[in-house]
Amino acid sequence: MKNIPSLFFKIALAYAISYVLIQMETYAFLAGTLILFAVLCAIMYLTRNMSRPASSGQ
Repeated sequence: MKNIPSLFFKIALAYAISYVLIQMETYAFLAGTLILFAVLCAIMYLTRNMSRPASSGQ
């Protein structure tokens, strides 16, 4: 139950971003690309200290 407001915020944010991109006909591709790049940078930053398990193959 505690995650419902967080989920609602994430869905509302995704909807708002989609709405803005649809309204920006001329720059939609550029804005979408920049948003995806920012999301990728955020994911890479947040997972920078995660280590992969050692491979057991060789």
